[in-house]
Amino acid sequence: MSLEDIRTDIVGRLEKDLIGPDAIDEQISGARVKPSDVYLTGILWPLGDRMDGADDDGADGDDESDESASTPGLIGQQRPCTMGVSFATSAGDGEHVVSATIDFASYKHELTKDEEGNRVRTWTRKPFTFTFDELTLPLENSRTLDLKGEKLTTDVQVHIRSHRAGDVLLSTITLINKGSDFVEDRITAEEATLFQTKIIVRPSESTNIVSRPGQLVMADEDERIASLLFRDCREFSTGHQCSSGWKTQADNSTIADEVYTTWIPRSEVHAVRADGHDVFKDIVTKGLLDTDSLSKVSDKDLVVRLKTLHDAYSAWIGLQYKRVPSLPNPLQEIASKNLQRCKTEVLDRILSGILRIENDPNMMMAFRLANAAMALQHSWKPDMEEPLRWRPFQLGFILLSAESTCDSSAPDRDILDLLWFPTGGGKTEAYLTLIAMLAFYRNLVADKPDGGSGNAAVMRYTLRLLTAQQFERASSLILAAELIRRGAVNTLLSQKKMTPLGGNMFSIGLWVGGDATPNNFETALSNRGNKDVSTAEQISNCPCCQARVRWRYDEKKKEVSPHCEGSDCLLGLSFGDWPVYTVDEDIYQKKPTLVIGTIDKFALLPTRVEVSQLFGMTGTNKRPDLIIQDELHLISGPLGTIAGIYETAFDWLLSDTNKRPKVIGSTATIRRASEQVRALFDRECCQFPPPGLDHDDNGFAVRDYKKPGRLYLSVTTAGRSAKFSLQATAGSILHSTGPSAIPDNNNRDGYATLLCYFNSLRELGGAIVQMLDDVPDSITLYSGRRAESSRKIKDPKELTSRVPQKEIVEILDQLKKKVQDPDCVDVVLATNMVSVGVDVSRLGIQVVNGQPKTRSEYIQATSRVGRSKFPGLVVSVLNAAKPRDRSHFETFPSWHQKLYKDVEATSVTPFASRSRDRALHAVLVAMLRHHSTALLTKPDLNNASDQLLSEVVSEIERRIESIDPREIAHSRDEIDALLSDWDARSPRVYMNDYRPAQSLLQSADRHARRRAAGLLVGAAWPTMNNMRSVEPSSKFKLVEALSVGVGRKNLAAAGSTDSDVEKPQPRWRIHKDG
Repeated sequence: MSLEDIRTDIVGRLEKDLIGPDAIDEQISGARVKPSDVYLTGILWPLGDRMDGADDDGADGDDESDESASTPGLIGQQRPCTMGVSFATSAGDGEHVVSATIDFASYKHELTKDEEGNRVRTWTRKPFTFTFDELTLPLENSRTLDLKGEKLTTDVQVHIRSHRAGDVLLSTITLINKGSDFVEDRITAEEATLFQTKIIVRPSESTNIVSRPGQLVMADEDERIASLLFRDCREFSTGHQCSSGWKTQADNSTIADEVYTTWIPRSEVHAVRADGHDVFKDIVTKGLLDTDSLSKVSDKDLVVRLKTLHDAYSAWIGLQYKRVPSLPNPLQEIASKNLQRCKTEVLDRILSGILRIENDPNMMMAFRLANAAMALQHSWKPDMEEPLRWRPFQLGFILLSAESTCDSSAPDRDILDLLWFPTGGGKTEAYLTLIAMLAFYRNLVADKPDGGSGNAAVMRYTLRLLTAQQFERASSLILAAELIRRGAVNTLLSQKKMTPLGGNMFSIGLWVGGDATPNNFETALSNRGNKDVSTAEQISNCPCCQARVRWRYDEKKKEVSPHCEGSDCLLGLSFGDWPVYTVDEDIYQKKPTLVIGTIDKFALLPTRVEVSQLFGMTGTNKRPDLIIQDELHLISGPLGTIAGIYETAFDWLLSDTNKRPKVIGSTATIRRASEQVRALFDRECCQFPPPGLDHDDNGFAVRDYKKPGRLYLSVTTAGRSAKFSLQATAGSILHSTGPSAIPDNNNRDGYATLLCYFNSLRELGGAIVQMLDDVPDSITLYSGRRAESSRKIKDPKELTSRVPQKEIVEILDQLKKKVQDPDCVDVVLATNMVSVGVDVSRLGIQVVNGQPKTRSEYIQATSRVGRSKFPGLVVSVLNAAKPRDRSHFETFPSWHQKLYKDVEATSVTPFASRSRDRALHAVLVAMLRHHSTALLTKPDLNNASDQLLSEVVSEIERRIESIDPREIAHSRDEIDALLSDWDARSPRVYMNDYRPAQSLLQSADRHARRRAAGLLVGAAWPTMNNMRSVEPSSKFKLVEALSVGVGRKNLAAAGSTDSDVEKPQPRWRIHKDG
């Protein structure tokens, strides 16, 4: 039995458990069991049947952390009594004729006695099928058909409604249970309920079922590209109350052989092929992209291999150009633009990178050593089956960005290279290689032994879970690079007996919030061994030998460092303490080669003097050359707005003689990337790989339709509570993935752990109780119906923001344990923390409780499963009471076949008025403080030269002009007001909440507390401690006009209202104007 067959069996069992029937003429028996107690969905209740208090479990009310529209309570809601399907037909000038089949069943109640004489209720299934071989669709009105059957005990109708839309006829066929609600007699009402309802529509000889016409909206460049890429994705039907599906002869067929309703819709999203388009086949199969080989072959052979990659991509572009004339005329222009972008922005840059490697010995050596480091750390993986070989897109991106990453004078230095690739494709390996290459290159070109040391690269993330997992992966690479620097492993560098890499170790630091890692040695020591508080111990196992890591707390040096005690391990006793730092004080002192941090830490720019030391902002220390922003799509909304204004200071402070650091981004889901990149980083954007002509083929990424993809299913809560729907779905899945259903552990491992995703902590909290009490009851029910042993599940694990960092690391390790291990996890409950950073390849099955707020969040969250040989299965439980959930359910196959098309565009407005209120002063302080040693420790503006003030003001205003020129006038006034206020107050310290009158800044938390208490807040500027200190959404009222002078806090408005009064020019303006 193949793994795909096992997944198919799980799905089949789920459909039987939730919809039924177990057999065509099944009988359901029990003292208090009705068919509607056994089956969850696929049911049409009698007209007027309403939900009561027994159905309202409190799961559908508002959640304080949920920003979605309010959901009405369940009590009194009409249960579903109708379901239907809409489709389009084409018949020329003739009649539109189709065939239709209506299937459903009812259950007849009987009261019998068992062998012991006890009364037993028995419900016997009665199936009904009504077939209309030639059903003429009305052209502009509606018609109703009554369904009559000998044993049918309720009134059932079929309603047909149609109207013309251009050349096609749009029709809806609806099945209606017209039976009255037998409130006084629930048995009779149950007998009048329809189960396993289904409508099937097929075309006739004279009529075709065609795709439903959609709105062709091409408002911007992204939408025009999407209309090209997804031109063959067609929607043949949509459901009403239920969902729908269709059958076609081929994937790109323009007509359907059948459309039908379904209560558990499905759609398969295929993964991308690791080797890309067939043009790369020879390169991959011949092992030309093997990392170990690339580090050792001759210079000539290396260049030949790299140029083969370039030539293959060039051939792919040529193949696409030949297809352009066959496209519809409106799409040919955008197709040509796409291919021209492929050539000029990517192909030519790849060639430039190859030529630089060929002609620059240091670049050549750095490339080799980076490959050697990647090969070495990959060889340590316990499940490593074959050596690390580059996927074409990985090596293509490395070659695209290598020159501008290592050389600050490269022409593409100011372009943000955005690695856009589906989750799980291997983006991390690509930019880790660029980090290693940069670290080696800086040391190779340094004019003194350790001239290239210091912080070379910064990796920024938004969530600490993501940071923790990537820290482990990056630490493995840095330790491999350090072994190469020491000559402890055989490389071309050691063979040539060259030692140009200096004496300072390659190192890594984890720079995250104090809730996760300690800020100082004393805190680290006091928290030692306590997993409920911040801890320095962020790595559990040695990446080389997998032994338990020991952490040394040196009270004399006041340092914390890990080490491995393995005698035969490359990273063991002979290596000594690892250059891995997790305490802030150590990071500031050691200035690690790579710093991995959360974006919130960069809010410390104006308040911590140590930041200047870490990033080499003052003095002769070399500054970072590379900034990597992973999961770029998360830097949006309020967080992106604040991050964007802080980026003004960080970008300028890291610039060396007007040469800015290289910025690389990565994401799997983004729209209007160029606008977001401009707003955040003030840079142009190069998306890699760029789009071609089809959504499933951009040369480097090609959908693999030969292998099973990730299968998406959905269950609706129509007529049920959300909690009961989740309970039934989870119970069925957990039992169907248990040992009684899949006896072979090797075939069960990928499905043994159920990952459950929730949109809020409140929903997750309720699910914990369900998993302990209600879900086991459902498992017992399903196992009893199949005469199988019930699966006993362990207590669920939780991955949320309220779980301590150390426990998160332990849970992630536990999730990797296979089903044979007694510590294997049965159920893990998670919020959006799981959507980024959880990279546990063995996970294969997931339940999503409610549609996530954005399409990108849905893609990211569901991409956590199906990354191994076990094909992924995702089941969404969608709330029919929420319009957005219901819409997604009814059109489930349609939007899954173009999953990446409608990713929401993000909004980033760093220089909007409210953003300036919160952070413009912080940007100003950070730029002045860290650029001048005279202002580093004391905020005396008299120590700032007119030239420095002018440079800072000019840079802020230049960036505003570049990103949002509409805000420049107000911003200029506010900058003048801030500097004037700073100069007039003459503060003695930057921030000291115990000396507020003498401080330039004060904590935003302190300011808010005092203001709320009605106390004086003082003149010190409130400054955020992190970038998430933003206000929630507020309701507003639109009025005709605002009074003059109402609005901004009177910093900018403090000046004279008399335009005739000439204001003296401040000194930062005089120097600038001069």
